[in-house]
Amino acid sequence: MRVLLAEADRLSALAELVGTATFPARERVVLLAGRLLREGLLQQSALSPSDAYCAPSAPPAWPG
Repeated sequence: MRVLLAEADRLSALAELVGTATFPARERVVLLAGRLLREGLLQQSALSPSDAYCAPSAPPAWPG
């Protein structure tokens, strides 16, 4: 997951300069997968009871 997110970050920086239309299909998929991971899995919401507060001693939900 970290490798995918790192690659998506690299590609998104490039996409800001040249646009995604110039990327091959594989790289567009990496960009989309990175965005979906960030927005769907990693993004927190302060309005959600489960995301609004976490005790400092709580273990991570998934291994990093």
